[in-house]
Amino acid sequence: MLTNYHVQVTRSDFSPAEALWSFQQFMDYLKEEKLCRACGDVEMQLAKIARLVFDAGRQYYVRHPGSFQLVGLDFMVDANLRPMFIEGNVSPGLGSHDLKWKKELMDDLISIMYQQVILIAERPDDFDMQIGDRIYGDNGNVRRFAVNVG
Repeated sequence: MLTNYHVQVTRSDFSPAEALWSFQQFMDYLKEEKLCRACGDVEMQLAKIARLVFDAGRQYYVRHPGSFQLVGLDFMVDANLRPMFIEGNVSPGLGSHDLKWKKELMDDLISIMYQQVILIAERPDDFDMQIGDRIYGDNGNVRRFAVNVG
């Protein structure tokens, strides 16, 4: 069943903790339920699809020196663990919904962006990140980094 979070939130029996899982929670669930033998394949497929999405829209990107553009990509995973891209949002929701993992994710996101902006501004020659590089935040959240510097 596919339902929209903003529709679910109007229900009296709604629980953010049940409706929103971190990626790690999802992976842990798949492993506990023995639903995948190679759960890393799911992450690899998501990364490949994300790269295709960004490559397909490259001609529409507008550079704003010294700034970041956050993009949220929404996926579904079918019963055979095949991820499918649903939509991309150039203004993704950043609310924590009082979930510890989402607060930590936002803390990591802000910290990572700040560190990269300072590095680019103060030591541009040291900036050597490439599209798809992983960045880990202090809370262990990992993000793929898509960079368009120039």
